[in-house]
Amino acid sequence: MRTSQKQSGMILILVVTVMAALLLSITYFLDFIVTEKKIAQSQYLATEAYYLTEAGIQQAIWKVSHDPTWLVNFQTDPDWQTSFDLANPMDANQSYHVAAQNNGLGNAQVVVTGHLNLGDKQSQRVVKTTVFQAQGPAATSSVALFSDNELNFNGVNAHFVNAGIFANNNIKVNLSSTINVDGNASAANNISISWLSHLNAAHLYDKDHPPKPAKQEMAQIDFDSNNAASLLKCATAVYTSNQFDQLLNQHPTLTLNGLIFVDGNLTIPRGVNLTVNGALVASGNISIGADLWPFWLSGPILTINDPGSGPAGLLAKRKINVGSYADTLAVNGLIYANDEFKIDAYGLNFNLNGGFITRTFTVSSLWQTLVINYNEAVIKRTLGLPQAAPIINVDHWEEEY
Repeated sequence: MRTSQKQSGMILILVVTVMAALLLSITYFLDFIVTEKKIAQSQYLATEAYYLTEAGIQQAIWKVSHDPTWLVNFQTDPDWQTSFDLANPMDANQSYHVAAQNNGLGNAQVVVTGHLNLGDKQSQRVVKTTVFQAQGPAATSSVALFSDNELNFNGVNAHFVNAGIFANNNIKVNLSSTINVDGNASAANNISISWLSHLNAAHLYDKDHPPKPAKQEMAQIDFDSNNAASLLKCATAVYTSNQFDQLLNQHPTLTLNGLIFVDGNLTIPRGVNLTVNGALVASGNISIGADLWPFWLSGPILTINDPGSGPAGLLAKRKINVGSYADTLAVNGLIYANDEFKIDAYGLNFNLNGGFITRTFTVSSLWQTLVINYNEAVIKRTLGLPQAAPIINVDHWEEEY
């Protein structure tokens, strides 16, 4: 009897011990499961918050690439900064804050802070990145008038629409000139404005108005090399100087289509009304209305239209001179002079939809208004450059709070 009771007691102790061990194991595993669930939930929230902030980064990059206000400020204002908030971008209880600030032209830091709420759980994620766009030559970066040397305005009323002006040396505004520039007026050396003259621009930058701009390389054009992409090799029609003179003499009112290349100097005299749907190019100088003779004929009219593809504009490997007897110069495209562009035409009817690139720029025009509407697309197309350098997302890192 005692033996049976003793055995029963031992079994009870063993059962209790086993049950206690099982209960302890179950408690441990339940705690492990709860902990793992919390870790998984935390990881889920962190991952979702990260993707949320990534969406904010992508939206910021899209706005820099496609929103005109963001893109222009990103490319032209070194102190530009902006921010915005977006609630519930993909689901309820989500939001992010986007802040962008330029560190220089075409170089901005974007910081996105994402917030995610799930019940009583919250997660915040911060993602930072730098967006960068390689800036091409100044003439293709919101600059309607680029000079590799000086810009000289003498007795001029001019308006540069939606862009700035840039000189690798000086900008000189003299003889009661009024120059209105929607963008910046920048000179790598000095800007001088004489008494009774005015230069109105978004900002003035030179050695006395910091930051002093760095010099820019002048965009180059292959006029007449043996390269298949040179203007000579791509020309629709090629004339010698004498052949082109004879053509204008025989057809004083004339329309030409495509890339018209004159090998040598090109002269457009009085009595000529020439329209080019494309580009008019000379491997020498271009002269428009420089001679009085024949004085009984009206001043020359030159109209250049952009056909929508290929080069468009007036391009000279050396100088372009618009003289006192020119009547009209209307160009939809790029005016490019590898040496000098000069206007000395009193009463000239002038308008340009595109831009200037020249070694030296001098205009003396007795205060008639010159209007230059900046068109980056036609400039880049004529130079053979891509429409825009890609926006690159670099230096990507994250912080979690």
